[in-house]
Parts: sequence; C-alpha cells; structure tokens
Amino acid sequence: PTGAHLVDLWLEHIHRAEQPAASHEQSAIRTWATASTLGIPGFDYDNRAACYGWVYKRAFQHDTTLGHDYLKKLMEEKSPSFGYSVLARILSYTPHSLVITTNFDHLIEEALRRYGFSDPKIISEAVRAGSINISTETDRPHVLKVHGDIFSNTYNKHDSIFRLAPAWKRAIRRI
Repeated sequence: PTGAHLVDLWLEHIHRAEQPAASHEQSAIRTWATASTLGIPGFDYDNRAACYGWVYKRAFQHDTTLGHDYLKKLMEEKSPSFGYSVLARILSYTPHSLVITTNFDHLIEEALRRYGFSDPKIISEAVRAGSINISTETDRPHVLKVHGDIFSNTYNKHDSIFRLAPAWKRAIRRI
C-alpha cells in the first residue's frame, strides 16, 4: 500500500483503540481525527498523507517494533509490478544505474535480479553513504535507500523522515 493508504489504516487503528464504541466509518474517523485529538501539530484530514511520520509515531507510540513488524508483514511475498521490470532493464543496460528512494521495500532489488540480471549494491544506512562512489563502481546498479531497509532498520517517524542525515546529504551532493 501507499503511504497515504497506510495513514488511513493507522488512523482507523487509533480510532478503534480510543473510541471502541463509536462507528468506525470513514466519516466518523474524519470527524474525530483532528490536530487536537491526535496531538499532531497542523494535522488536516484532507492532507493526512503529509502527516505519515506523525501518524506512524502515534499508532505505534508504545512499541515501534510493532510498527516495523507490521510493515514487514505487509511486504512479505510481494512481487515487483511491470513498471519495476522496465526500471530494472534501464538500470542494468543503460548508463542510468542509480536509484535514490525513500522506499524501504525490496521491489527494486527483486526486479533487478529477475529482469535486469544484476546484483545491485544496496546502501540503506547513512553511515555507509560515505562509501558511495558511482563513478568508479559502474559494474552494477546502486540503490540508495534513504529511509532504511525493511529487513534491517526503517525510518518512519516524522523526525527521521523530514531531516535527511548529514551523511546522506553529502553523498547525494557528490553524486
């Protein structure tokens, strides 16, 4: 699911936990979900997807491990769509061999292995961003995952997704 769809799922989850006797129709959630009730500064239901990081934090405030496990389960056994096969071919057979993404799933890597016949270099941690050297490592595609990787560490809270780590900033500027 998209980040916007996840926000809707998490708002429903929070609503059910805090208002168990209430209707859980979208109209009821819309009325209930305000900046005040959620404790999310500037929250506007019509622009709720922009608050992904805040809603994630609110939904899993007691145990962020549950949030990570939830996302991991959603991504189990997912396969890349047609668009990923085209991207894999471009990354493997043209000079365009770099992806910078906020996605932490494995769809790009899976597509590269299936359709591009390439084993990509994956960098998903800011501490490793300094090792990126696209100009000398042209033998395989690079996937830079600035919000982490689902099988190690992901960054979903508002304070970690709106501020790019300095190591990522330096690496991306070099590229």
